[in-house]
This record gives sequence, structure tokens and C-alpha cells, in this order.
Amino acid sequence: MRSSPGTGRAAAGPEDGRPGAVSAELPVITAEQVRRALRERAEIALLDVRPEARHATGHPLFGASFPASRLELEVYDRLPRSTVRIAVYGDEPDDAARAARTLLRLGYRDVSVLAGGLASWSAAGGVLFRDVNAPSKAFGQLVAATAGTPGVTAGELSALLHRGSDVAVLDARRFAEYQMMSIPTATSVPGAELVLRASTLAPDPATTIVVNCAARTRSIIGAQSLINAGLPNRVVALHNADHRLDAGRAGPGARPGSPRARRVRRGGAAGRQGGPGCGPPGRRPAYPELLAAHGAGRRAADRLLLRRALPGGVPGRAPGRVPARARRPAGAGD
Repeated sequence: MRSSPGTGRAAAGPEDGRPGAVSAELPVITAEQVRRALRERAEIALLDVRPEARHATGHPLFGASFPASRLELEVYDRLPRSTVRIAVYGDEPDDAARAARTLLRLGYRDVSVLAGGLASWSAAGGVLFRDVNAPSKAFGQLVAATAGTPGVTAGELSALLHRGSDVAVLDARRFAEYQMMSIPTATSVPGAELVLRASTLAPDPATTIVVNCAARTRSIIGAQSLINAGLPNRVVALHNADHRLDAGRAGPGARPGSPRARRVRRGGAAGRQGGPGCGPPGRRPAYPELLAAHGAGRRAADRLLLRRALPGGVPGRAPGRVPARARRPAGAGD
């Protein structure tokens, strides 16, 4: 197998079963070589094959979470070209070696194991970031700080809803996440559709538009997009949605002010009955696990959403063919 320029090969024997052994058939790449590639903006995919919970405890800024248990299910979508340069690391050298061999079996040609794992990254002066989707979160915070994106807290939104104020809540998450749980009266408007649909959902310029997501990044980007598009409405981003949630929604959501929205706001079961994806009539839990997810573990809420929205996992593809385009790049955040 061809190795990346400048990479060496592991000294251990091939798959000898010893703890920490890496196959001699696998090339290795140093932390400094990865950092140089990132600084030079050369294309490289740095894959963290640890479980996502371990990834969230500390990882390089552009380290993408690729849990070994889902590697074969996701890799073709996220790394569509078989020639992309790949560096792999895990909790143990054997973890990275197994993942690297899987990638080679799937047709990827330039796969290396990060020499020394994360310890070598720190030793080379690299910083480890906690939580997940760090690049997109950093971008969201940069947008908020630079543009001064206005925000609203969950408590303030709750008060507005209970007073029956003229508010349109637009949920910028994926529809699967919205179906699983949502803020009462919210309408599903995935982020890419916000500018297209917002003026229809809130035609009165006096209506305040609140953009929400699971935490705040998509809220910030969505709200600022509407502001930049010149909507006459007051537009704010919801920060960290620790609010009572509806369990399951059958459709794209109730329009603010509609009879169904009013029933949901009053807590009536009729506003939550419907077709597939709905929870039991009358169920409106506070989801304490979501409330506890804020702070250092805030993104646990998103992981919970994904697990419940996709209980059967992501359909896989048969190995041997790499699609022509990607659905999302490695390390893409929300």
C-alpha cells in the first residue's frame, strides 16, 4: 500500500496480538505532520475512532468523530473519494490499526495511523478541545460576537409563549430531530429553508421570530441569516433550549396562532395527537436529561436527539464502491 509522503511505518510485527502493537503493513504519521498539513490547508481527514462520548472529552479541533462501530456505515458518505489522505487515532494503537485496516478494505488508498495517539498530539503542542462539533460551534460564536446576533433565553421565550405574544418559533434542526421533540408551537424549518420560508410563516412585520435548535449554533446562524436577508421582523436566536418540549410531531408543525398551536400551548393532548412519530397522547415530559446536558455536557442533548430520531441506525452500503459526492465533509458540525 502507498504511504503518505513523509510517513514511516510501525516497528511492531504484523498483527501479532501484543497490546499496543500496530501492523508493520500500516504506515504511521506524526502529530507534527498532521498539524503541518492543517496549517498549510492541505486536505487531510483526521479520524477519531473512539466512541463519541470519549471524543467529546478531548480531541484536536479538526478531529472528526468516526466511532469504529459506525465506521462502515458512514465513511462512504463522509469521505467520498478513495484517494483522500487519512490519519486515524483511537484509545489504543490496536483500535486505530483495526480502523485503518477496515478503511483499506473499503478501498481507501492513503491511510495512516497517528503515531503515539493523542498523547503525541499534546506533546507536539497541539490543543485538545472538549465537546463535539467544535469547528462549527466556534464559527457560530464568531458570527454572534462579530455581528452581534440578538438572542433570547429559554425563560424569556417561555414567558412570551405563556402570555400569547405574537411570536413565531422556527426550528432550524433537521426534520427527524424536530419530529422526536420540539418546543410548543414551533414550526420545522431546516436551516437551509429559513430565508425562503420565514416571511410566509411570519408575514406580519410585528411578529417576533425566534430561531431555535438543540443548543445554539444553528440558532445563531439561522437568525443572522434572516437578519442579513433584510426581514423586517425582529429576529432572535434561542440560547440553549432548556424548555418544556412536545414529544413527537406528525407534520411540519403548527403555524403560530393556529387552533392547533393554541391547543399545544394550553397543553391539550389534541394538539399532539397524529400520525407516525407522535408520542402517546397527553405526554409532555420535561426531559430532565436534556436539562442536565447543559454546561460541559451540553452536546449530550444532540446525541440524545440523534439516537431517538434514528433508532435503527444509518443504513449502510456494501463495500467496494465510493459514491461520487459527499453528503457532509469530515468534521462537519451543526
